[in-house]
Amino acid sequence: MHPDALIIQDPTLLHQVNVFEGVGPDAIVLLNSARGASELGIADVTGALGTASVLTVPATELAQRHLGRPVPNAALLGGFAAVSGVVSIDSVAAAIRDRFPTTVARGNEAAAREAFTAVDQEMTDAGRPRPGLAAPAPGLTAVSSGGAVRQMEGSQAVAQTVALCRPEVICAYPISPQTHIVEALSRHVKSGALAPCEFVNVESEFAAMSVAIGASAGCSRCSRRSTAMSSASRRSASRCRSRST
Repeated sequence: MHPDALIIQDPTLLHQVNVFEGVGPDAIVLLNSARGASELGIADVTGALGTASVLTVPATELAQRHLGRPVPNAALLGGFAAVSGVVSIDSVAAAIRDRFPTTVARGNEAAAREAFTAVDQEMTDAGRPRPGLAAPAPGLTAVSSGGAVRQMEGSQAVAQTVALCRPEVICAYPISPQTHIVEALSRHVKSGALAPCEFVNVESEFAAMSVAIGASAGCSRCSRRSTAMSSASRRSASRCRSRST
């Protein structure tokens, strides 16, 4: 692999495994550390990266301050927005607000924005201009919050994609890592946005496939974990499940 961007969340890995393997001279490197890159004993690696951006951000400390917990994810996203120019900090904040309850979102957004500011200042001090959305770092494509592009949390994006397929039956069950996808789809069904879609809360992959096969036999649009069904299709699915048991 030859990543265009590398975010190192755990700095204790720096001297345990080769986290820089495959990184090219134009890569972006962002380290979660309260110390500068020159203090981390990785000069032999960072020196070989040439003009690459090798920056640090105290993401864990920022999370502790704003959230009361050492969860650095949002802060690292804010730092990445600054160093890469791939996504705006406003889009990161919008995705955070879309994903978390108000109180939790507020803390994560504050951590992300402070990390963005810190990395932006670090780049200025180092004489490296922050790339704008019109000219992102080499190898990366800019994403703005306008036009037809929307920034959202991954599980919500999967659920939205399924919804756009207009299923008639959704057969799924909550279990990591798909719980948020299932929750989002169930909300779509409950709100009537996918009417006449029916949500079937199954207990296993086998049960989900049984419902999907039954719905398909009844000529419904379906796929595993996301299917839909009309009244006639539900009867077909019930008969199919009865035969399978």
